[in-house]
Amino acid sequence: MKKSGIILVDKAYSSKELFKIAGTADSSALSIYVDDDLTLDLQLKNRLMFDLNMDLYRKELDSAEPEFRDLEIEKIEYFSSNFDNLFNDSDYISFDFTDTNPKEYIKNNPFVLDKKIVVNKSIDFSDFRSLKNILKKYDGFHDKVYINLNNNGYVSLKNCFESMFEIEQSLKEYLNLGLSPTETVMYVYDKVRSNVYTPECGYNDFNTCVNQANIFNAILRNLCFSSRTILLHEKDEPEITHVRNSVYIRDYKYSIDGYYYFDPAFDSKSFGQDDNYINYYRYFAKTRDEMVKIDKEDGNCYIYDDLSSYTSNMNDDITEIIRNGNISLLGDYRKTINNMCWYTGSRSIINSSVLSSINDGKLYFNGEVFIDDFEYIFNKYKNIIPAEKMIQVLLKTRKQEYSEDNKLYDYSYDSIKNTSKVSNWKFSKSSSDEEAKYLPGVFSTEPSYDESFSQFANKIDMKNEIKAIVNAKTLRRVNNHYRK
Repeated sequence: MKKSGIILVDKAYSSKELFKIAGTADSSALSIYVDDDLTLDLQLKNRLMFDLNMDLYRKELDSAEPEFRDLEIEKIEYFSSNFDNLFNDSDYISFDFTDTNPKEYIKNNPFVLDKKIVVNKSIDFSDFRSLKNILKKYDGFHDKVYINLNNNGYVSLKNCFESMFEIEQSLKEYLNLGLSPTETVMYVYDKVRSNVYTPECGYNDFNTCVNQANIFNAILRNLCFSSRTILLHEKDEPEITHVRNSVYIRDYKYSIDGYYYFDPAFDSKSFGQDDNYINYYRYFAKTRDEMVKIDKEDGNCYIYDDLSSYTSNMNDDITEIIRNGNISLLGDYRKTINNMCWYTGSRSIINSSVLSSINDGKLYFNGEVFIDDFEYIFNKYKNIIPAEKMIQVLLKTRKQEYSEDNKLYDYSYDSIKNTSKVSNWKFSKSSSDEEAKYLPGVFSTEPSYDESFSQFANKIDMKNEIKAIVNAKTLRRVNNHYRK
């Protein structure tokens, strides 16, 4: 038997519902009706009504599926054998009240504080509005009440409040930096993996993939990015999980328009990187195909929960399905295609005419238009960001970071070059070809990474730009010293 608990309710439509078997994703629970007359103290002794309710439920289970029936019978037997010591044996207590104020109930029944009080609702940490409503509802008991955060488990409201407060204070700062969308994402990425949100300011163990992904997601969502946390399972060992992020970025400054994956945990110091971790962006803004390739190099084989039918050849498969007239096969891709549209802020292309075609196996829509519409969406998932753009994003972001903390963030030609190289950013072939036109005979083979970087750095006058910023900061530091 998993964790067991008590859920208190203040609505029951008949005497059959005074005691009901309930449960959550990771526990079994007994729902108990309480009011001014039937107090929890009395109900915990009301064995007669409990037995009557359980007997009625057993009869209802006679027509249920065997697997479900056996599971429910196990719960009934557990609570029956432990009824006399139900409160002491429970791992938690929860409230599912319609009219009763939980805070007032706790005040009038302080003995419930002997148990972990759990909010009977799962919530995403980025949903600050819902969190604030719960915080208000349990004001005065934040350190006693726990909430089930998606992908994270139970966390105290006190820790949620402190983390949320820290993030909200930072949001104002991020909005005033004047960074482009991609630069903003990189800036936030660096803050999160640098462990700005310490255990004292939030979760008990910040240095986990779940907490770093949740905080990265919370910041970006509250900065109005289309962001989400992605649960991954090891293919051969599904019980082994990992959490990453995905973000849709549309940045006119760099002509970036794509859906990308991020892993602030794997790029952080706490996950085995050396003291140079801040210059690693190996898991930053990667397409699904790029991330799968990196995982394979690292010996990982993950199954993603966000786009179950996605493949690198999906566009060709959809085109073949439509042109061959096998319309019903689109049904296998329906959820994934819809999600691909929604995640990138586009309307769903599986509309009523497409659904009719899937159901009837006949073409009731313009197949060529659908192919074009899907290709437009699909390209957003294949849009690799080349080194030329990533370097410029880094230069702008690092300039801001260097102005704030020149000890943590090195702003030099060698640092930018090293970051680009260890992050495995790829230069576009068109860039090398363009250089070759002006330097005939220089390259008999493809240029090395150092050569490609040097060419691009010269093109954007990187050394002089960095030198000007560093000199300006040095001058300000000297002037501040003499003023003192």
